[in-house]
Amino acid sequence: MKRQFEITPDLIRQTLGYDAKDKIKLSKERTITTLWAGYGTVSRLTVSSLSNHVKQVLVIKRVVPPSKDDFDSIGNQRKLKSYMVEAAFYKEIAPILLCNKIMGEEDSGVTASPVSFPTIARPYSIQMLEEEEGHAGGAGPSFCFILSDLSERYNQSYRSSDVGQVKAAIKWLAAFHSRFYRCHTMSKRNKKNGHNNTTIPWDKIWAEGGYWHLKTRLEELDQIPASHQIFQSCAFAIDERMNDGPPSSFTLIHGDFKSENVLFGKDDNDGRNWICSAVDFQYCGRGYGAKDLVMFVVSSVSTKVFEELSEEGILCMYAEELKKNLVSLGHLSLQDIDHIVDRDVLKMQYELALIDYVRFMAGWGFWGYNSRYAEQRATEALTQMYKNWSQKQGTNKSIKELSQEDWKEAVYESYPM
Repeated sequence: MKRQFEITPDLIRQTLGYDAKDKIKLSKERTITTLWAGYGTVSRLTVSSLSNHVKQVLVIKRVVPPSKDDFDSIGNQRKLKSYMVEAAFYKEIAPILLCNKIMGEEDSGVTASPVSFPTIARPYSIQMLEEEEGHAGGAGPSFCFILSDLSERYNQSYRSSDVGQVKAAIKWLAAFHSRFYRCHTMSKRNKKNGHNNTTIPWDKIWAEGGYWHLKTRLEELDQIPASHQIFQSCAFAIDERMNDGPPSSFTLIHGDFKSENVLFGKDDNDGRNWICSAVDFQYCGRGYGAKDLVMFVVSSVSTKVFEELSEEGILCMYAEELKKNLVSLGHLSLQDIDHIVDRDVLKMQYELALIDYVRFMAGWGFWGYNSRYAEQRATEALTQMYKNWSQKQGTNKSIKELSQEDWKEAVYESYPM
């Protein structure tokens, strides 16, 4: 039988650093939501210290995978690994973000420009229990995340038609991505302070960030209908190109950046500017920052706002915020920064990420405000890629006749990053 996590006053004392003599009262947990496919719950718990009359609200995320006959299936193993990844994120990566400090700022002699710090929930305790032996049917380990509650500050509903909220989300992404670029070359400022991102547990998170990446979505690949056959044919070439490139091409991405995983609030200073925070880091991993941008645009931005801001405008906005943060952080050379924010490079990464995301939706199901745009834009990009390749090759092959090797040549020729 699978063991359950029990939240006790003693555990809370230890977790929050209360004195052993403090009298603690715990409210009844209130369920906020259930996890995808019945894998657990998320609830709120109010902790009252009767000694000093202080109340604190916590979020308790319990992951208790159901017993499954298809324990070894790709889908189940993907979900189980996702919670291991989220545990690694909160244990080893979250402290870096919560530090809110620019490496070497005090003694660098450099006056940094304003830098945005991406806010996230503070992890107080991350626990894991392995499945007990003899449990009927495979289930996998259970987890209990005890996190700070973001709802007091981030308590505004998301409206896909609110330009300010969309811009706040893009700004958060740029701030988050800027922390995790790792390049061979480092600025003098950062060499002095020995900062090279070696503290990031790259081996404990997804080698390819994003819940739709190809290696875990082969079932969906097989389900792509004939009407979208080109996305099936080019899938492995696109995937290979997206994972092949210099270190300056990659950062840590959220991997599931949709409005349901973003909380919004108003700036404390004047209450006019939107701010946001993100939750659910199960699919964080290495990848193009553009992957998060693509998912948010397709899934969560109204068609009206997208037409107002435009694809080019969103990429420019993201690039400007990204550059501002990278320069302020000072851990990369200006040459690396210029490559990261180069408009042509960002556009190529965005197009590849868009094609890759449409490939997943073609087999899983199209959804989101801008799924039609995504399908049309990705199809146009593939068609143009095919035309360029066929002209160079001098071939009469139709686009449906291209082999995987043909697509690989076409992809690398069109996206020479």
